[in-house]
Amino acid sequence: MAYQGNQVLRALRHVACLLAAIALASCVRAPDPMFAAKRGRVVDAAGNGMPEFTIIGAGYSGTSGFLGGGRGGVETDYQIAVETDDEGYFAFPAAYDRHDRRNHLGRTWERWWIVTVLEPGFVIASDHSSWEKWQQNGLPGEYPPSIQNTPKFRWNEDAVEIEPIIVEPFELLPPGSSPTNSIPRHLTLKQLAVYYRFILVEAYGNHLRDPVRERMHQYMEDIVCTRPQDEVLDYSTFEGVIDLTYDSMAALEKTRELKPMEYEKHYLRSTYTAAMLCTAMRTGSRASYLARRENAREKQREHERYRESVRRRNER
Repeated sequence: MAYQGNQVLRALRHVACLLAAIALASCVRAPDPMFAAKRGRVVDAAGNGMPEFTIIGAGYSGTSGFLGGGRGGVETDYQIAVETDDEGYFAFPAAYDRHDRRNHLGRTWERWWIVTVLEPGFVIASDHSSWEKWQQNGLPGEYPPSIQNTPKFRWNEDAVEIEPIIVEPFELLPPGSSPTNSIPRHLTLKQLAVYYRFILVEAYGNHLRDPVRERMHQYMEDIVCTRPQDEVLDYSTFEGVIDLTYDSMAALEKTRELKPMEYEKHYLRSTYTAAMLCTAMRTGSRASYLARRENAREKQREHERYRESVRRRNER
């Protein structure tokens, strides 16, 4: 009996040790590349580093539907923009995981991260499918792969080392021209506006009136305002240009003022002229925004002076 009791006790100890090991393993997580510090390099086709390029990194979290039935919702964990150094290298700091990842009611967490490039006059070479595919209604048929797919990487000590991102220049085609796949690539204004809008809005978010958007605004305004002003542009081009404007809300309001009925009804079939978009972009420029803000502040100061004068008269 004593021998059998020792065997039972020994078995119980083994079970206890096994349970403790399982509990410890569940507490110790492998490093998550989404929130780790990241390093990489932007290069041209020849492998030369590209200095002062804007790099955007973003991380997202989402829940699956109940019992795996589709995605329940997406949250942005972080969005950050940095510039490459003189040799094309860039680095992101580690990000903080602020979410509780436990499963709830049959739902599971998914998360993914992307790194992309937003530089006037350049495109990511592997993003070509996004400006080559279009739906019959004129809307883009595919998102740029760089804002959908996590890049290839490897661990380097405590940081994620991203494979080099290859960029290439393009030439903007004149009105009425057809795009080609030659190098350097030749893109239409529509292709350019939609592609840059995807990168800025979808990857970086609607950060209104910040330096990244200001830089893109100036680049696009110079293009739009030097096109033939009677050039007819479709809705996808309009949307891309407006969303690349420094103060896009002011630009949109100006467009509605210039073409109210067309904007409200059947917007996918609406057309706009380069002159109209040029006016809208200038209305939404940084200079116009600062002027409007100063005018609003001056009105507020006048109102406060008036209230002060009324108060003094009443005290007499």
